[in-house]
Amino acid sequence: MNIALTCSIKPDGLSDKDKYAEFDSKETINDLAKAIEANGHSVTIINVDENIFETLRKNKNKIDIVFNVAEGLAGEFRESIVQVCCEILGIPYHGPSPLTAAITLNKAKTKEILIANNIPTPKFQVFYNIDEELNKNIHFPLLIKPVLEGSSKGIFNENLVSNEAELKKIVSKIIKNYNQPVIVEEFLNGREFTVSVIGYENPIVLPIVEVKFDHLPKDIHPMDS
Repeated sequence: MNIALTCSIKPDGLSDKDKYAEFDSKETINDLAKAIEANGHSVTIINVDENIFETLRKNKNKIDIVFNVAEGLAGEFRESIVQVCCEILGIPYHGPSPLTAAITLNKAKTKEILIANNIPTPKFQVFYNIDEELNKNIHFPLLIKPVLEGSSKGIFNENLVSNEAELKKIVSKIIKNYNQPVIVEEFLNGREFTVSVIGYENPIVLPIVEVKFDHLPKDIHPMDS
């Protein structure tokens, strides 16, 4: 098969690593390409930019399927950009639909869907400005995150807070730096696992992966996005 590997590659010489926290390194993308080639396929790496629709359109007849790991460019629906282009052009692609990709980037919307389906999730509140009061049913310690970011972007050791003063400080900082709402969750301290599932009608559960925090210094909180 001729596979287009759509991706978001970190620029060279970064001064602000947090800005491109979601992007992949060239080494990671090259390793993905080698893994695909090792299974007998040809690979074309496409670094997603504002010309992605035209790039896919021009190469439509040369692409059997798009293997997408791109993070998009900007905005609330950025992780849906490649899928939408593929839908319009009729190019098969792997991974979630545009709707699923858009919803799962939004931590608050994802949790609302979990709650609606009786799936346990920590209590949370979305802050749109610094003047809002914390719901009395939500208890410290709390983990504070930008609501529309992934790959732990905007999450630092100080984001785990234990009182109102720390809460307001970090909420204010995130709203200012990321220009978006903030999600505040009750912190669950425990082991963390990633479970990947392939398929819809007959889903296959891949081997479970545990995120280990053993290597962290003692003063660093064990947390992920």
